[in-house]
Amino acid sequence: MFNTESKTLPVNIFLFLFLLILSAVQVAMLNKFSIIGAKLNSADQQIEKVEGENGLYSEKIASASSIASISQKAQNIGLSQTPALLSLDTPLPVAYDLRLNP
Repeated sequence: MFNTESKTLPVNIFLFLFLLILSAVQVAMLNKFSIIGAKLNSADQQIEKVEGENGLYSEKIASASSIASISQKAQNIGLSQTPALLSLDTPLPVAYDLRLNP
């Protein structure tokens, strides 16, 4: 009755071409993903490098701002460690007393 071979030939060609197109899309996407992965790896390495440098700088800041370091630097520029004392002979009133002077 019907020739089934003539109907399956266009379907087979269509499926073959569709398979080729999907394979090409898969190769293109895998290539894109590998490029993105390489960039991500490079960014991760840079982040680790910067975090290591930040740790070193934090240690340097902590040692530079320690009390002993600041005291030594102050003595090197001529600041004295004991300030001169200042005393008042008579006590000064802190507030005005209304009971004494109405």
